[in-house]
Amino acid sequence: MDNVNIYTCVEQKGMPPCDRKAGYILELIKEGRQPITLTNFITLKNVTNRQAELRVLIGALERMIKPAALCIYQVSTYVAAGYTCNWVEDWKANGWQTKHGTPVVNAEEWQKLDKLLAGHRVKWMLTENHQYKRWMEREVRD
Repeated sequence: MDNVNIYTCVEQKGMPPCDRKAGYILELIKEGRQPITLTNFITLKNVTNRQAELRVLIGALERMIKPAALCIYQVSTYVAAGYTCNWVEDWKANGWQTKHGTPVVNAEEWQKLDKLLAGHRVKWMLTENHQYKRWMEREVRD
């Protein structure tokens, strides 16, 4: 199984919903070889920060062609908490409703993300700093 690092970045400014710049770096690591790096930085129209976080990770995962050991680096805890706190499993068991019986916010994005993560081993890394942080912030600002 290949190792893949995914780094995401979402512009934090602006009152939601608004246009947000976001991007990812997907880094495929094969032993004895140089990493293969794929990037994409886009403007997402009329979204909240949480929607942007989900969509940018979905975009990175859509580039994957086979299961891998993923290490996902994010600044926000929102997406990681969906899995580390078992929200997604609870929502699925409850028909994509919260424990209070209301529809899950961003359910469409969560469902798509969940399908894309199936088959991968995932490790969530919450970080303020990583090796690409400054470069990604510059890309999002430009």
